[in-house]
Amino acid sequence: DGTKLCAMSTIYIKEPPTTGKVVMETTRGDYDIELWCKECPEACRNFIQLSMEGFYEGLIFHRLVKDFIIQGGDPTGTGQGGESVTGKPYRDEFHSRLRFNRRGLVGCASNGRNDNTSQFFFTLDRAEELNGKHTLFGKITGDTVYNLVRMGELAVDDNERPTEPPVIKKVSVLLNPFNDIEPRPEILEAKQAAQRAAVSAKRPKSKVKAVKNFTLMSFGDEAEEDEEATVVATKKVGKVKSSHDVLTNDPRLKAQVDPSLADVNDRPAQLSDKQSKKRATQTEKDEAEKQTRIKAARAEADAIHAEMQDTKRAKRQTAKAEEEIAKKPASTGSLYLAMQQDKYKPRGKQGKKGSREAATLAMLEKFQSKLLKTSTTAAPSEPVAKSVKLQSDDPDEAEYIMKQEEALGTDDGWMQHRLDNEAVHAPKGIDPALDPTSLDLYDPRNPLNQRRREKDKKPTKRRKERLIDRSRPPRDYRR
Repeated sequence: DGTKLCAMSTIYIKEPPTTGKVVMETTRGDYDIELWCKECPEACRNFIQLSMEGFYEGLIFHRLVKDFIIQGGDPTGTGQGGESVTGKPYRDEFHSRLRFNRRGLVGCASNGRNDNTSQFFFTLDRAEELNGKHTLFGKITGDTVYNLVRMGELAVDDNERPTEPPVIKKVSVLLNPFNDIEPRPEILEAKQAAQRAAVSAKRPKSKVKAVKNFTLMSFGDEAEEDEEATVVATKKVGKVKSSHDVLTNDPRLKAQVDPSLADVNDRPAQLSDKQSKKRATQTEKDEAEKQTRIKAARAEADAIHAEMQDTKRAKRQTAKAEEEIAKKPASTGSLYLAMQQDKYKPRGKQGKKGSREAATLAMLEKFQSKLLKTSTTAAPSEPVAKSVKLQSDDPDEAEYIMKQEEALGTDDGWMQHRLDNEAVHAPKGIDPALDPTSLDLYDPRNPLNQRRREKDKKPTKRRKERLIDRSRPPRDYRR
């Protein structure tokens, strides 16, 4: 399996990228087809334009060769028809990186060299014998290849024709790299005319009278006798007529209807007083419930709006306080306190990084100001005044800052000292480079030093005695 996967990955890497895509809907499932429009422009252009014009709708796959190909795209359904967009066959297009080496590939079906029309085929397995003979212009991708596997298992007759041929319902173009392709108007008009003819040619409803089957009923014999009697009576009497048709001279039958009775059915029903009161009460009750619901909804909306306003106000106040703290200059103790607070304050990585940078820069500026204000001519023992004043409105915070500064120390007299490296003078008459007291040379490559290191690594007698387990009592060798 690993070898097969490596081989398939090699195949996919060698194939060029696709630039077009269509979806073919059939009675046996859908197929996502990607097209190599750059490598096979004529075949892809012909296939895309025929799909846009609805040429393949209603056509069948008329040929199926097991483990080889399944072929379609012929309007006659025989394999001898088909036509291209231009009305003439177009030439073959071969590419060195496109090979019939697996299932799910789409090629042009033809009867010979440079004889391609509208027919195409899908490969059901490796078909190396088709290389150099038929144009390979597309491939089936995704899970739709399993629909092709199921379609390749259909039953066929002796002429390699499926007993139940799959039908193409529709071909939709999803990605078209050819911007100049437009459906031909005469093809669209012919298609619309065919649709109108199909609608008008629908079979009319049958006018044959239904025949009752009395044998299906448990009392069929009795029902059949009654039906026969009814038919005989109808034939004797003929069509049923009304009294106005038979008794034309009867004075009791009036030819015209009384105007006072003409709109009896049109009069609205008069409701009783009780019903009217009940309906009015119900209407008032419904209206009151409606107003209550409206008031409750308005109150809820007002509460939500007030909550949102409070949240916005709190955010603005927090942002304003943070800006004031950032603008306020900090002393030594306040800086230390701010650093400790930032250390334990939960926040994101970006805020933590920014606060550290700000604190570091503030400490550097403070140190630089101390160096500039400290007099270099003053005596080292002379105390230096504080360069930073306490700035805090809170007395507890000011007291805490003062204690921190006292603990850290405020003696900056060391800044007045000058670093002076005294020259090391060697004894007279001796070269400083050869003075053994000034230099200590140790060469690890010296064999003597190597033996010394090995000797130091070996455990001495005293070290061995320390390694003895003192927890066990000594053995008594006396008898």
